[in-house]
Amino acid sequence: DSVMIKADVEIGGSDQLFNLKIGRQMQEIFGQPAQDILTSKMLNGLDGRKMSTSWGNVINIVDDANEMFGKIMSMKDEQIPEYFELCAPLSVKEIDQITKTMKSGKLNPRDAKARLAREIVTLYHNKSEAQKAEKEFDKVFKEKQTPSDMPLIAVKEKTLNILDLLTKTKLVSSKSQAKRLVTQGAVEINNETQTDWRKNIEIKTGVIIKVGKRKFAQIK
Repeated sequence: DSVMIKADVEIGGSDQLFNLKIGRQMQEIFGQPAQDILTSKMLNGLDGRKMSTSWGNVINIVDDANEMFGKIMSMKDEQIPEYFELCAPLSVKEIDQITKTMKSGKLNPRDAKARLAREIVTLYHNKSEAQKAEKEFDKVFKEKQTPSDMPLIAVKEKTLNILDLLTKTKLVSSKSQAKRLVTQGAVEINNETQTDWRKNIEIKTGVIIKVGKRKFAQIK
């Protein structure tokens, strides 16, 4: 890429330093001036590991406001300072103050995450959407109510095995994932935790399915 576009500068994460240096050498082989390179600090995923879509620990800038807010609220507490530093449009002084008050116990990590979520959602959406997302998050996770808006899934069958139902609603990507989540107790149907992956579910309009903490669907 560096050779083809005759790059003057290439920017990448710190894990790409070797590749960036090789780009310089390749340019010299092709008679071009070696590019300058700039590496930046890595932003880890929500669980502290490197971001990976296969691990499901990413926040996408195209996520809707509710999804983005919920993902930020699910991150590990130790990730909060890093995300403030690299993602939030706040001054270094203000970020340092938030980090200090949180470490001293004067600021609840949940409140810090809520502030972080508001800042990031406002950045990629707007302030009004951030406020709505926070209210919706509190409604579902504080007040234990169902979301105001959830997918309506048409199901013709009168009964379905729970694994078939989960895949049909697209709340999971495969039956193997569905089986694992049911076995772990991460699936609820009408507020009842399901643990038997062999169970057949009676299909009725209004049945609400919850997978994990943030995925919901309603049957019609």
